[in-house]
Amino acid sequence: MPKTRIFLGYIDGRKVAASMIGQHLDDLLADSDAPLLGTIYHAVVDRRVRGHGGSYLRTPHGSAFLRGKNALQAGTALPVQVTGYARDGKATPVTSKIIIKGRFAILTPSAPGLNVSRQVPIELRDDLRAIAREVMVGSDFGVIVRTAAHFGNQSDIASEIAQLRTEAEQIFKSSVPSSRVPTVLRQGDDAWTVARNEWTPATEVISGGSILDYDDVAEAIEATSDHRIPLAEDAYMYLEATRALVAVDVNTGASTSLVAGLKANLAAARTLPASLRVRGLGGQIVIDLAPMRKHSRPRFEDALREAFRTDRIDTMFAGWTPLGNYEIRRKDCRMRLGDILV
Repeated sequence: MPKTRIFLGYIDGRKVAASMIGQHLDDLLADSDAPLLGTIYHAVVDRRVRGHGGSYLRTPHGSAFLRGKNALQAGTALPVQVTGYARDGKATPVTSKIIIKGRFAILTPSAPGLNVSRQVPIELRDDLRAIAREVMVGSDFGVIVRTAAHFGNQSDIASEIAQLRTEAEQIFKSSVPSSRVPTVLRQGDDAWTVARNEWTPATEVISGGSILDYDDVAEAIEATSDHRIPLAEDAYMYLEATRALVAVDVNTGASTSLVAGLKANLAAARTLPASLRVRGLGGQIVIDLAPMRKHSRPRFEDALREAFRTDRIDTMFAGWTPLGNYEIRRKDCRMRLGDILV
């Protein structure tokens, strides 16, 4: 099995994290000038937008948009958290359902309760619940023990949960409803921190300097600028982002048989999650598939769902269009790589 290497370094002064499985770039994170994902603000409602189901807020980093919360009046102050990036001058998307992530646990102030990841072996779950319950005594906050707790020791897990609790208590203490001054309550996690918290343990972690000093990483990152992505045999797909959507065009190459079309589509399904991750693409995604018989569609759908099963970004499978394209909607929670590494 190819080994996994994680690189933590810089490109043009920006923190960048790259995950390589063999010679394949599986994930890529890069900091930008925009507010970091997960940043928590004490924000103030600027105006409600009737018909749009939300409100525009003032933050220290400019305008933000909070969906829902129709009852909020101008001047209302509340804590919110950045959930994505502003596209084309739009407001930064935020939510009032704040969570604070660590490597071993997630604190959920707005969702009380104690849960343990189903990926944790059954024989360890009771011990982890006991640790979390002991640390959270007297608190109404909820906590989720993450899969990574399986690899941690009990003292480190307890220490992290205690730290997350302290941070959450300080955030809600600092966000005084009467204050009309927007402030930053907690900075989001940078690319290195996200990689350490979210990525699975690697065979090797290499940190420091420019990650472009490593030829295989540099070549893999350079390849992300090419819209053409090779698939099995002669097949290939084009992956192009427009203002409205991300278009995927699957082609068989020289072969025009329906079997070749199915093979190309299955290969595209397996390749698509990583291709979207490393390019930071999300939103509405339309897949123009290679020709295949209608009875093969369920097989393609199964392959696509399986490919996205381990992907950490929320993805909704919308289904087939009248023209035979397949649509998915993916949470737009990453800065597009082309907007960062120029």
